[in-house]
Amino acid sequence: MLDFLGLQIDNNTYIDLMFCNRRLRRLVAIERKLGECKAADKGQMALSLRGLAKREQAPGEQPPLGIILCTE
Repeated sequence: MLDFLGLQIDNNTYIDLMFCNRRLRRLVAIERKLGECKAADKGQMALSLRGLAKREQAPGEQPPLGIILCTE
């Protein structure tokens, strides 16, 4: 389900940006965070990637890849 804030995975989880890399044959999810990266950010990304694999990954694609960009 696409939403103006990004891709909604479930009621509380959004991905800021998502791309499909044709060469890698996988979805690439990008999260932007203000401040330092926290362990919780990694956990949230892991949850998002599981949701993408379950709902959006096409047959023959590799598992999704996540990138977290932090300002500090």
